[in-house]
Amino acid sequence: YREEFHQIKEIGQGDFSYVYKVLKRLDGCLYAVKHSNRHQLNEGDIQETMLPGYHENVMCYFSSWFENDFLYIQMELCKMNL
Repeated sequence: YREEFHQIKEIGQGDFSYVYKVLKRLDGCLYAVKHSNRHQLNEGDIQETMLPGYHENVMCYFSSWFENDFLYIQMELCKMNL
């Protein structure tokens, strides 16, 4: 995560994750990256998250990965929060 992205600031948090505004070093674009705060995820959580799909509250999903037992999800950074 730290090699590919420059973390700018925290833009949200919930019971299970934090969301950060980040700059991707490779393409120079801004994204939102959701970082889980749980080490243990069950198989259902993993399958649901790792398979890209449509969700009405996500503008654009780019990728997801596990690093050091934490889940990361890279998404489009929206200009406003509802």
